[in-house]
Amino acid sequence: MTTLSRLLIASLFVVPSTVRAQTHAQMGWRVAVVGGVMVPVGEFARGLEDVGFGWSAFLGYRFKSTPVVIGIEGSAYEYGRETFDSWAYGLGNTEGSRYRTVNDMRSGHVVLKVEQDFGRITPYAEGLVGLKELRTKTELLGDSDRSIDRWSNIRDTAISYGTGIGLGIGTRVAGVNARVQFGARYMLGGAATYIKPLTITRVGGSSAFKPSRSRTDTIMSFFGFSVDY
Repeated sequence: MTTLSRLLIASLFVVPSTVRAQTHAQMGWRVAVVGGVMVPVGEFARGLEDVGFGWSAFLGYRFKSTPVVIGIEGSAYEYGRETFDSWAYGLGNTEGSRYRTVNDMRSGHVVLKVEQDFGRITPYAEGLVGLKELRTKTELLGDSDRSIDRWSNIRDTAISYGTGIGLGIGTRVAGVNARVQFGARYMLGGAATYIKPLTITRVGGSSAFKPSRSRTDTIMSFFGFSVDY
C-alpha cells in the first residue's frame, strides 16, 4: 500500500472532537452531482495512457447531531473513443458506414462521510466500497453521427474501494444548505479485463483485439455541487 493510500485511510479516523462547532449539523437528505478526472495508477497506468472524464451522483442522509453522512453513489467515466469509416464489422452490407468505439467505466459505491461544519466551510473525509464495470462498446452511426445500433466488445467487473478528502463551501438559502464542493480520492480496484483505447484493428469484415488484464487503481479529482434538505 502506498504512502498516499495510508494517509487517506488514516484521515477517516481524524474526527474533530468539538461537535458543537457544527453550526449546520442537522439531520436530512443530501443530493450531490460532481464532474471529475480519473487518472490510472500502477498496473492500470501501463494499460491506459489517457486520463478519463466523467460525473458522479450521490444520495445520502445526514444523521442528527453527528458528523456522519451515509449514502450511495453512481458514476460514469469515459477514457477513450475512436470514430472511423468504411468498416463492415459483420453487420451485413454496411460499406461506407461510420462507427465509434467507446471505452468507459461505470461504478456504484456505498459511501460513508465524516465531516465538520465551520460556518460556510465543511471539510470531510470519506470511505467507499462497491463495484466497477469496464466496458468497450462499438456503435453504428447514422446521420449527424447519431447512434443507431450498438454492441459490447468486452466487459468485466471488479471490486472497488478507497478513501477521499474534500471541502464544501456554501451557505444556507431558502431552508437548504447549498455547497460548492471539491476533493480527491485514491481508489483501489480489483483485477479486470479490458481493451486499451485505439487498439481494436479492423481486417475486412471482422475485428481483432488483444485484451489486457490488471488491477484498476485510480486517483480521482472532482468538482461539483451539493444540497442538504
